[in-house]
Amino acid sequence: MRKALLIIAIVILVLTPIAAYAIMAYSPARSNVGYTYSRQELTQQQEEDLQESYQQMIDLRKETINKMVQDGLLTEEQGQQALEQLDEMADYHAENGYAFGYGMMGGCRIGFDADDDFYGRGRMRGYNWN
Repeated sequence: MRKALLIIAIVILVLTPIAAYAIMAYSPARSNVGYTYSRQELTQQQEEDLQESYQQMIDLRKETINKMVQDGLLTEEQGQQALEQLDEMADYHAENGYAFGYGMMGGCRIGFDADDDFYGRGRMRGYNWN
């Protein structure tokens, strides 16, 4: 009798999380839940503030790179390459907006696909790794 109760308890403990997942995965309430991120249009003032703070960030990074070259932490060639990359990044954001991206390797969050406004080529998408 004791073994039977132990086996029943183990089966219940194993099947409870599976049943809970199955109930929640196909719940109609799940489809009504909104995502925490929604795209909003910026006002002109917000856009100007964002551009200004982004330019300050780029200037600070350039200053840091130049200081690292002066201190010998980077070679002249490495510093030039880093500055060129910063310029490319600034041009990209000036052209495509200053919003954050998906993260490394172009990963997308749940619900973002080709039909959403959030989908598009990021800085790492289409990069030829070979």
